[in-house]
Amino acid sequence: MWFSDPLEFFQHKKPLTPPERHDRFNGAFLAMSLGLFLFERFYRIKSGTHDVEPKPNTTGKDWDAEFKKYASSDLNIDLEFLTAFWTVFRNGVQHQGMPKRVHRGYKNQGKIWHYWDISVDYPALPAVHWINSTEMVICISPWKFAEFMIQKFDAEPAMLDQGFNHAFGEIRAGAPYSCAPVPV
Repeated sequence: MWFSDPLEFFQHKKPLTPPERHDRFNGAFLAMSLGLFLFERFYRIKSGTHDVEPKPNTTGKDWDAEFKKYASSDLNIDLEFLTAFWTVFRNGVQHQGMPKRVHRGYKNQGKIWHYWDISVDYPALPAVHWINSTEMVICISPWKFAEFMIQKFDAEPAMLDQGFNHAFGEIRAGAPYSCAPVPV
């Protein structure tokens, strides 16, 4: 109800004409956001890193490395590439509403540019296109990615209720609460 139905609302389940393919991008970042928070919830539960806050002495360290390591192994994606995907897509989309373009280290090659591209023609999981030795493009289909993560939960429905103190909302009948602004 909270994830599959809204995704299907935005998604067209028919072959798309070129103009429709372009229009489909209108909801792509919402689909990507949906896939990312399902990805994080699923793999944090699986890796036992849910509700774990960074310790004060972890500044500058990848405090969620175990979560990424587990996801990388389960999805058969190179760990450094998964980390690049996480930096570009998750941190960009979930913090600023748009994937990031970053200049960062990658596989002991020094700093390289990490760009992004989305298309309905890309796979569900992140893939790479190398422009040259110092520029990479991380490619993904937001729609397929969100569907992939929904299928992960469909295969293990108990995972939706495990490990988190973030409860799902409930559909409440009756009049809305009487709410008031909080004075300064």
